[in-house]
Amino acid sequence: MIELIKVVTLSNRKPGMSHEEFAEYWLRIHAPKAKKLPGLRKYTINVLSSEGEEGAYDGLAELWFDDMDAWKRALESPEGREAGKDGDNFVGKMLLLYAEEHKII
Repeated sequence: MIELIKVVTLSNRKPGMSHEEFAEYWLRIHAPKAKKLPGLRKYTINVLSSEGEEGAYDGLAELWFDDMDAWKRALESPEGREAGKDGDNFVGKMLLLYAEEHKII
């Protein structure tokens, strides 16, 4: 049984921004905006180790919604537009993935 839709973002920092600056901005400035998305059930940020190869992703986020319609409504909301615009302040490149989450344990 499909329980939730998970949106996974893999993100790289903007050119000229350090890994530490990226993580600090994401956690302290962006996350408080993103967590206000209507319909958001769960939100996690995973800051990847700066020990990875250059050009690898700096972090990934997981956002859970009831379904794709809830995700689309969240993006179109004032909160979604604000969070999307704010992403331009620290994200250089982003890969967006959609997953149907199946809880096993």
